[in-house]
Amino acid sequence: MTDDDLYARVVEFVAKTLHVRGERIHATSRLADDFGVDGDDAVEFMTKFSETFSVDMSEFQFSRHFGPEGASNPIDLLVGIVRSACGMRTHDFVDIRIRDLVSAARQRNWRLDRPGTGEAGAELSQVSAPDQVELGRAKKST
Repeated sequence: MTDDDLYARVVEFVAKTLHVRGERIHATSRLADDFGVDGDDAVEFMTKFSETFSVDMSEFQFSRHFGPEGASNPIDLLVGIVRSACGMRTHDFVDIRIRDLVSAARQRNWRLDRPGTGEAGAELSQVSAPDQVELGRAKKST
């Protein structure tokens, strides 16, 4: 399969799974910021991605990329609304972009959370072990 074919498959998967028009999806599109993927939706999306593209997600660190579903309290909600209205980032997580999904699908392994590798891995050095969440464990607990 060519890179173009794989990219097209990933875009089709994202469009179908997130109910987003394909023309809105680009290599630099971000799951959380551009499509609102977070919390339980993120666990479901990444689990389905892993299954669809046979990607080993054992090194995936959920807490580096996604927060909890919705705001945890009214103050957080208000701060998020103000930051969003001002064009500021509403979180400090490492973005997962469509190109990251394509790369993981090509390698059949999530390597972006290794320090110094890939787009996401280069942005943060390490996350403590309690913050690491394996999708397999998260899926079984839901």
